[in-house]
This record gives sequence, structure tokens and C-alpha cells, in this order.
Amino acid sequence: MDKKILNLSFKNEIDNLISYLDTVDIKQIANLVKSYLKDDVKFFDEHKGCFAVIRALFKGSIDAPDKQDTEKQELRVRRRVTIMLEIVKWLSEKGNDTSSQFDKIMSDLVELCINEVVVGSNISLIIVKAFVEGTTCIIHTMQRVKPIHGKLFAFLPMFLSTFDIISDDIELPSDKSSAGALISGPDYKDYVLNKICSYKWHVSNVLSLIGEFRDVLMTNDQLQFIVEKILRQFNSIDMDGIPPLIYQLLLLSRKGHKRLILRGISEHFNSLDEEVTEDQEQNSDERDVSSNSLSFAQLSHMEGTVIIHICFAITQDQELGNEFMKYVKMSKTALFTPFNISCLLSIARILRFKDQTLDFLKSSIMSAFKDREKLEKAKWISHVDSSRIISSAPISEIFRKIIRKTSFGWDQVTQSLVQLGVFILDSAVSSCPFSKSVETFKMLNGPPTTSNEMAGDLGTTILFEMFKIHEMVRAEVLEQILIRVISKAPSAGYFLNLLKLIVKETPHSLHNHLTKIKGTLDYLTFLPTSIAEIFLKAIQPIILVNKSFRDGLMLVLRKGMSTKDMDGRQNALAGYLQLLRITTIRGSDVQSMSQMPIGSSKSLSRQDQNSLFFEILRILRRCFSQQPQIRLSLYQGLIDLMDTEQNIKPIVFDILFPHFQQYFELETSIHATILLESCLNSVDGSTFITEPLPYLFSCISKSITSSNDAEKDNNDYDKGQLQKCKDFLQLLIERLIKADMTEFSIDPASDFKMSSNEGMRNNLSANILLGCYEAAIEYVFFSEEHTLDSSQKILTLFKKFMILYEVLKEKSVNVRGRKILTAMPESTILSFKCIAELMNFIFSDDLSHATALLRTDPEFMKYIITVAYNTISQRSSFDPDDHAKFEYCTYLARVIMSKFIKDDKCCANTFQSDDSKKDKGRSSLSVALESLMLLCQAVSTSWPDKLKDFLDLSYQSEELNENHPDNLDDWLNVYIQEFERLIVSSLSERTPQINEALWLCKTISLLSTYYRNKIKDSGSESQGHIEQLIAWLNTLCKERAIEDTGLAKIIVNLLLKLERDIADFDTVVEMSHNMYVVLGPLTGRPESNETQLHKYMIVNARTSATVCGILLEFLNAIYDEMEWYLTKLRTLCGSGNDSDETPELEEVEQEICLRLIKLMNSLLHLEKTCLQSTTSENLLKCLQKAYKVLVALTRYKITEAGEIQSQFTDVIKLAGGELTNNLYNFLTAFGQVKNSVHSLTSKKGKSKTKPLTQKARITKESKIIPVLIFILEQFERYTMQLSKKSKTDLMHYITTTTSRDFKIKIEELDNDTSKATTSNDQDCDEAERRPDSSMEID
Repeated sequence: MDKKILNLSFKNEIDNLISYLDTVDIKQIANLVKSYLKDDVKFFDEHKGCFAVIRALFKGSIDAPDKQDTEKQELRVRRRVTIMLEIVKWLSEKGNDTSSQFDKIMSDLVELCINEVVVGSNISLIIVKAFVEGTTCIIHTMQRVKPIHGKLFAFLPMFLSTFDIISDDIELPSDKSSAGALISGPDYKDYVLNKICSYKWHVSNVLSLIGEFRDVLMTNDQLQFIVEKILRQFNSIDMDGIPPLIYQLLLLSRKGHKRLILRGISEHFNSLDEEVTEDQEQNSDERDVSSNSLSFAQLSHMEGTVIIHICFAITQDQELGNEFMKYVKMSKTALFTPFNISCLLSIARILRFKDQTLDFLKSSIMSAFKDREKLEKAKWISHVDSSRIISSAPISEIFRKIIRKTSFGWDQVTQSLVQLGVFILDSAVSSCPFSKSVETFKMLNGPPTTSNEMAGDLGTTILFEMFKIHEMVRAEVLEQILIRVISKAPSAGYFLNLLKLIVKETPHSLHNHLTKIKGTLDYLTFLPTSIAEIFLKAIQPIILVNKSFRDGLMLVLRKGMSTKDMDGRQNALAGYLQLLRITTIRGSDVQSMSQMPIGSSKSLSRQDQNSLFFEILRILRRCFSQQPQIRLSLYQGLIDLMDTEQNIKPIVFDILFPHFQQYFELETSIHATILLESCLNSVDGSTFITEPLPYLFSCISKSITSSNDAEKDNNDYDKGQLQKCKDFLQLLIERLIKADMTEFSIDPASDFKMSSNEGMRNNLSANILLGCYEAAIEYVFFSEEHTLDSSQKILTLFKKFMILYEVLKEKSVNVRGRKILTAMPESTILSFKCIAELMNFIFSDDLSHATALLRTDPEFMKYIITVAYNTISQRSSFDPDDHAKFEYCTYLARVIMSKFIKDDKCCANTFQSDDSKKDKGRSSLSVALESLMLLCQAVSTSWPDKLKDFLDLSYQSEELNENHPDNLDDWLNVYIQEFERLIVSSLSERTPQINEALWLCKTISLLSTYYRNKIKDSGSESQGHIEQLIAWLNTLCKERAIEDTGLAKIIVNLLLKLERDIADFDTVVEMSHNMYVVLGPLTGRPESNETQLHKYMIVNARTSATVCGILLEFLNAIYDEMEWYLTKLRTLCGSGNDSDETPELEEVEQEICLRLIKLMNSLLHLEKTCLQSTTSENLLKCLQKAYKVLVALTRYKITEAGEIQSQFTDVIKLAGGELTNNLYNFLTAFGQVKNSVHSLTSKKGKSKTKPLTQKARITKESKIIPVLIFILEQFERYTMQLSKKSKTDLMHYITTTTSRDFKIKIEELDNDTSKATTSNDQDCDEAERRPDSSMEID
């Protein structure tokens, strides 16, 4: 039979074939198909095998042309479906044969069946029954959970689609529960899908099944059901099967439920990221070989493949990208995970999504850093929220993990990550990036504290790590750095730090990019000086080891020295000084730096070093003919260089001595004089300094002072020139000591005004001579032994200096006719080393006559203390590598601690008594104390790791020998207790030393910041020290009636800040009550039940306004933080992620309510107090924030839908009762005071305020009260909603008012404004006199 069928098919005798098959029984056809399917030889025969037979059978089973012959029609339909069912049954038993030849034949067979079964016929009952039978067979096969060939599932789309369109009912297959039941086609389709999804899928069947679902028409609910089933397969499928499964899912997403699919993929990989860490990768060698757990590398490779699939799917379906963006934005940074961010970075490569994605990432990162900054500043939140329900996203850790994963072939993420790093650095620039604050410790290399610093740190980390790992992005990173430098971008500082890090840590990576950096040198002279200096320091290792690069820099600098632009010359000079510093690096350092594989050029040998050295010196000699600013920069640069490189001093001496002799003249063998006129020049009636002679004097003296230290140093000097210079300087100093100012052509009776040419010349000549006096003092101190004679010389030079300075102070007037000098000089050319060692010498325990002579002159003592303070205040930080400066800071701090603080102020009292007669400015003690505070700040900034050593070396006391502090906390406590003792002593004097106490309190505030930054839990050591400090401040505020507003402000502010950090708000309540006691009640009569205890003496009539301002500022800050925190809690509750945190949320709510009650009690006292006008306006603004917090709390309770606790009820009761009632009383009184002021001004007939100022004030006042009332109404509105939702009557605690109308008295304001306009300015424009609005509360 089979041969005849094949023969008729090959001859294409279709009619004969049809006629023959019509005579064959169906069972014979079925047996024939079975035999060919089960016989491997017949199955794989290409010409006469299974496929040829089945194709011939289908040819002979086409529908009859005559539709009237139903019997034949049904026979042929039954024949077709029988063939199909035999194939389905055979596939169900066959298993999963994965050979390529078998797959090809089965693909052809299944495709043939699908195309031929229903072609040319209606959907008859025969077909429906066959499809039901086939579907049942597939379901039963899946129920056995065994491998099935994927082509079996190819019949499902045809079966299910047919069920969807038939109108007849379908009888359910035999089943214990549903045998014989009739249901509609769509319902049967639901039944089939439910059965398929209810069974466990074999791992090998998942991909085939998902692929066929794409061709099935499904409703939204059916699709969701299928997708959820597929997503549950992630945990059962092996690692290699995940990427293709996700690819099929993404194809399926075109039908709908895009966000569900994306969320499932994201959650799966987020959970894997939490389980698999880099530690597992590092310990992979110890892992059992048979273990099925993922390694970090395997997970990274798999994620990379999946991200590629997602990105490709988005390019095909952009709506999928929109859904992913919406999904990530849904919870702001809550969904910020390594996988999600990596997907976003990959999507950013698609042009349509690039800007949108990078902007979202940048804004979200900045938002997360701002949240972190708020949490770190609002330390009271850590006491309230001990379980850290609200925390900032670990952005830095997430990006470090992403960067680590990019080394596993994530090329699609790399470019976008670099672009994001650049965007972050550009956005990290604040308005005041170098602002200085004495309130906090700012560590130079410490952890970032502000959001901008965190962003800058993250951007730098991203770009540096990407540069180090990936060769493909190095050119782009360098290009971005150099573009920012050349364009003088605000973020150039961050990019230069990045460049410095790259050159230092990965010099081998720069080998192929030196040409690009070298090309940037052409722009060096056009850069700002600060940027140019940092740039040169960043590339210093390259300059040292690469000759070609060094030669290019020399050529650029040589051109820069001849440019017309002053900044260009300054940059060139800075470059030469930097090169000069490099040439002085010792041989061992050169050899170590030469190991850096930067370029193949010859590194700096000793011979090259010397030749470069002399070439630079030759060029620097030409600077003596440059502008005075260039000379000044040269002298200052050489002075700084000689402080660190002693071996350069002989060369500097050889350069400077011939030039130095041009401005000094030997009159006789025993006298020398200064040629002041040679240092000045006049052009167009304006005189200016052409030679900064004092700095030249200081530079030449520093270059020869070290020659006395060691005999070996003299070998590098020209002995004759050296001795000549020493003799010359000795004669010059003798001249300065003996000669009067008139001998230098400076007449005390002359004109010194800067408005005239003669006065300007005299003034400048006197300033040059003043600098020479100071330079001479430094030279005498370092060049001679510390004897009585040298001290006498120093004292005489100083007296000459002060005589001349007094003349300048009295007669120096600027162009506007104002005095330009203070009691003591604000600037000096004395080096920091000279100031430190001179103070250390003066206040040493040595009782020699040399020391005693200087110490007995109070004016000299105050001078040296003042210049020390000025020098420190002008330098907020030092070079962290300059350890000599650290030693000098220690000298100064030791002197201040031992002689001004611990020695019972013996010296300070002498200074104070003398100062009171001559100078009404600050005392020496106050200057010394302020200097100590600045020293602490400078050390904590520049050498944060040495702060403990600084405090240890600065404090010398025999009392600590037994209990010597061994950590920084204890040392800070020792200093703070010492300052506490001195404050009490200063305030106990007959005439309290307010300024001294002021600076001591500022220093305590600075030191206590370290404690505040370390607060973590109530049991920490810093917590104990803070509690001790709070107790002392409380006692001080209660017992001392301090009337100085500045001191009171610092003390109260510090006390409230410390209590705010430990979440204790009792003091603010008590101080607010004291305000009520001191200023009196608003109504003029105290309430009968109000206690009148005056607890805090620091709150008095003089300090009340200041203290009230601090209280309101404190309350404003707390309310802002509380509103932010409650908003975060409400967002958390709204996201539905708080089910496991309900107990913690209830505890947090209780703590917030308890503290909010205290804060409202504080406002309640202030509402009852008779406050000043400005303070009243500030109170109204504070009340606005208070009601905003109440609104936020009520909205949180509505979202949280928890039980109404008693603490929350107490808040509503206090807010809706006393607080609101007193608010209305306060508003009424506030309006009456404003009206009385208006009336008083009108009666006088002349207003002190201008019409426009009055209009601005009225406009501002007209907004405060309506905004406050609106927020109050919002609070009542949400309370009403909460009452309905919780079924708790909270509204009976709230006192509502029926009078909230505001009338604008146009006519009254018109009259007042017209009168003020007439009396103040008759020429005022009519537009400025139009009626304004005043407000009154009925």
C-alpha cells in the first residue's frame, strides 16, 4: 500500500491517489503512519521515508471539490486529523531527541501537519474532537514531567486558536472531577492553559513551550497567568538556560505585560547579586567542584548576556524601554541595584534614551547623596530610627560592583559608565567649593561629607577605575580631562585630581597617550595660575622620566615668559619653579621614579638633571627684568623651595646676590643704605613698586643662613661672595638699627595720602622699609646665636618698625579719604618658621637674659602674636607632605596652651592691662585663643591622622603623666575641660573677659564637632563626652547671667546642637518658657496656672532677642528634617514594602510624636510671649513649618493605615487645641502691633521708611499669614480624612474657627503711602505711589 501511495504521489496522479485512499480504512492509514514513524530506517529515508509518505497521504486527503458529498468530505478530514494525532502521540512517547537530522524531519512534519489539517475545510466537529484529543495528549505528557521534543508544543497555537473561535460546546475529557461536562471553546482554552501552568515543567521543555506561546492569542489575564508561570521557572532552570529564556520572554512581551516581565527579570538578578559576592570569586579555589552555586564571574557573564538581550529588545520595541524607565523611576533610588543601573547604562547607548537615562541617573545619584547628607547631619534620627528603616542607597558600593563586573565583557555598559562619570563630576561643582567654615572639621583626605563631595568622589572613582581596567576608554577619559582643563571649566579641579591619580597609580596606562597630554602643554600659559600649578604637579612624574615630554614643556615655558599676558608669565614661572623642584630630587628618588613605564624616552639622569638645572636658573635670571608681580612670585617661590630643598640654597644665592647689590649701597666701609628710589617708578602720575625689596632681602638672607649649620654646605658656595654678602648684610642691619627714617628720605611730616603722587611715593617707600625691618629681624634671629645682643638688635629693629608704622597708621589715607591701616599689621613677610621658632624662644622655660629682654616688651609680644594669627588665618590648610609646617603648628599651639591657658594667664593679664590703655581692640589672649582654634582647624584639615599627636605635643602637664590619654577622644576631652575651666575663670573676673570666653567657646565648638561626627549609639565613648559637655553648658547657662549677645549666641547654639544630636529637646522647651518669663506674656497679664520660674540666667533682657532667634532657627531645622523624614516614611509605606517593618514603624512613630510634643510646647511658650516685630515674623514662619510637619505626620498615618496610638492622639490634641488657640491670639496681637506702628508713623507725619521699602515689607507680610492659615486648614483636612479612615474621632480635639477672613483696607493704605511719599520723595514716580495692600484679621 505504501509503495502504491508513493508511486501515485511521485507521478502526481492526485485524483487516482485520492480515489485509492478513499477506499483504504482509517485504521490502515494510522498503522501505516505508525510504522514509518517507529522504523528509524524508514523515518530517516529522504526519498521514500516517513516525510514522503505523510506528504502523499495529505495530498490524497484534500477536500473534495464537490461540497455536497459530505461523506467523502468527512472521510478525508478524519484521515488528516488521524495522521496528525498519530504524530502527536508518537512525539509524546518519543522523548527529546536532539539530533539535527531528527529535528529537521520533525520540523518539516509538524509544519506540514499544521498547514494541511484545516486547509480547505470548515472547523468541523471531527477537527474539534481531534484537537481536544491532541491537547489532552500533550497535557498528560507534561504531567509526567519528562523531556519532550519541542515540536510537540508547536501544535498548541493551532489547537488553542481553534478553541477560541468555535461556537459549539466542548466536552471535557474523561476526568474524575469533570467527566462529560460541556464548556464553551474560550472556556476550554482557559482550562487547557490552567492545566499546562498547574503542572511542573521539565527544564528541557521550558524554552520550547515559551516560544510557542508567542503564537497563541491570549487575553490580558491569560497572558499574565502565563508570564507569572514562566517567571517562576527562573529558579529551576540552569545557568545556561537563563539568557535564552529571557530572550523568549522579551519576545513574548510584545503581547503585553512588559513591566511585569521586566520586574521579574530585575528581581531575579537582584536576588542573585545579593547571594553571590566577590568574596565567593576570591574563594573559588576552595569551593567544592560538585557545587552548583554560581561564581561571581559566571553571574557577571550571564548578566552581560541578558543585558544585551534587553537592549536589543528595546531597540526593536521602544515601548519596552519606556516601561523599564517607568519601572525604575517608580521607587526613585529603591530600585537602584547593580543590575538595574547596568541595564540603564546599556539602554543609554540607544540614541532616543541617551539623554533621558543619563539625566535620570545623575539626578537620582545626587538625590541619594543629599539624603545621605541629611541623615548624617540629622543625627537625632539615628536615635529615633535605631533599626535604620530609612537609609540612603549605597550608591558608591553599587557602582564599585558594576565597575568590577565590566571586566567580564560588559562592553555595552562601559562607554555609558564613562559618560555618567563625566556628568557626575560636572554636576558636583558647588557654588562655593572652597568655602571655609570654622564650625566643623574638614579633613583634606577624609571621607566626603557633603552631597557635592560625595558626587565628586564617586565620579572620580568611576573614571579612574574604568581607565585602569579598560584600554578602550582611556583615550576618551583623558580627552575629557584635558578638555575641562583647557576650557577652564568649573569642574577642572576634580578632573585634575583624577589626572594626578591616574599618573600616580597607573603610569603604565599612559604609554600610548603621552602625545595627547603633551599637546595640552601649548595651552598652559593661557590657564588660570591655580589650574596651571595643579596641572604641573599632576604630571610631575611624567616630566621627570620622559625627556621628550620635558623638552616640550621647556619650549612652552620659554614662550610663556615672553608673552604679553601677565597670567601667562606667572604660569611659565610656576612651571620653571616646578621643574627646578624636580631637578633637586635626590638620586634615589630619581631612580625610583624612573621605574615608572611612561614612554620609552630616556629618563632624567644625573647629567641631564644638572644641565636642566642650570638652564632653568639662566632663564630665572631674566625674571629680574620682568614686572614686579613676576619678581614677587619668583622670590616667594624660591623661599618655599628653599624650605624643603636645602641643597638649592647656594645656587639661589649665586642668582640673587648680584641683583641684590643693585638696591643697596655701601656709603663707607662701616655704613650701608637702601636705595628706596630704585624700587619705585612713576608712570602717568601714578607711582608703583618695581622691586619687592623686602622679599628679595628675605630670600637672600634665607639662602645663606643654612651655611652656618654644617660645614659641608659651604663647599657649594663661593666663599668670597658668601663672606661679602654676610658682611654686607651685617652693615645693612647696623644701618637699619642706628638710622632714623629721615635718613632713608622718609619725612614723618610729609604727605602719605594715596590720592597724591607724592603721598603715594612716600607711602610705598615707607612700606618697603617696613618690610626690610621685618626681613632684618628674621635674619638676625636665624643667623646669630640667641644672645642678649641679638635680642637687643631684634627689639631695636622692631621699635624702628613700630615708629614708622605709627606714622603710616596716622597719615595713610586711601583715595576715598579713609584710614587703611589697623592697630597692628595685618600682613608680614616673616616666614611661618620664623614666627613659630621666635614664639617658642620667647615663651620657653629658658630664663636667659636674651629671652627675658624680648618677653618684657608687651608691644613686641602682641606684635608677634598678631602676626602669628594673621599668618595662620590666611592659610586654611597646608601641604600634607610638608611635615615641617606641622612641627611649627605644634610649637605655636604649645606656647598658647602653656603660657596663655595653663599658666593662669600670667602673660595675658599683662597684655590686657597694657592693651586697655593704648588699644581698644582684641587682647593678646583673645588673639592667641583664636590662633589656637585656627591651628586645630588647619591640622585637622591637612594632617587628620596626626591630630592626636598635635594635641599630645601641644599639651605639656605633669598632671597627665599618670593618666596619659591614649586616644583622640580622651585628648579632646582634656582640652575641652581645660577650656571650660578657663571660661569660668574669665567670666569670674571683676571685669569679665568676654572676648576670651568667646574664642574659647568657639574652640570648644570646633573640637566637639569631632564627637558629633562619631555619634553612633548611646554607649559610645563620644556619647559620654558629649553628655559631660552638655551638663557643663547647662550649668553655665543656668548660673551665669551673660549679657554679651555674641557669647550667649555661641553657648546656646552649641548647647542646642549637642542636644539635637542626641535627640534630647528638653532644653529648648525650658528656654522657651524662660523667654516667656523674661519678656512677659502677650496679653500683658500672666496666666494663673503659669509658673514664673527663671531657670536659665543666660536668657535676660539683653540676650532675649538673640536667644529667641537661635531657638527659632533650631526649631526650623528640626521641623525641616522631621518633615523630610515623615515624607520618606510615607513613601516607604506607599510602596508596600513595610509589611515586615510594622513593629519598627510603630516604635518610630511613638518616638517622633514624643519629640514633636516637646517642640510644640516650645512654640506654645513663644506664642504666649511678647516678642519683637522681626522675631514675631520669624515665629510665624516657624509655625508654618510646624503645621507642615503635622500635615506630613497625618498623611503618613493615612498611608500607613495603622492603629491610632495614644502618642499620636496627644499630638493632635495639643496641635488642635492650645497651639491653634494661641496662634489666633498671637495673630490678633501681631496685627494690632502693625496697626499701632502705622498710626504712630502717621501722627509724626514723616515715615523713616521709603515707599518702595514699605511696599516690599507689606507685600511680604501679606503672604505669611494666609500661607500659615492655608497649611492649618490642610492639617484639619487630613485629620478629618484620617478620622474617617481609622474610625476614630480626632476632630473633637481640634478647635475650628469661623473667622478666617482677611480684609484689605485699600483706602487706609492709600492715605499712609501718599503721606510717606510726600514727606520722603516729591519726585517719586506715580507708578511707585499706586495703592498697596495691608492686611487685617477680623
